[in-house]
Amino acid sequence: MAILYREHRGSLDDSMATTKEYPDRDGVTAAVNLMYGPGTVTGRFYAVDKRIDWPETYIVTHNGNAVGFSDGW
Repeated sequence: MAILYREHRGSLDDSMATTKEYPDRDGVTAAVNLMYGPGTVTGRFYAVDKRIDWPETYIVTHNGNAVGFSDGW
């Protein structure tokens, strides 16, 4: 299942501009570790974001710090 991932930014528009599609959770994990260095990447359900029509939004963390959001995990 493909996953859309966007980086955490100051505004929704800025965040959406970083959206990339990855083939699965492992792809998101690899990309986050490439950006921030080796660490623990997790995702957990965060909200239903009607602004962007993502039925499920997950917050993605790297070593416990919020780094982005995805539409699946």
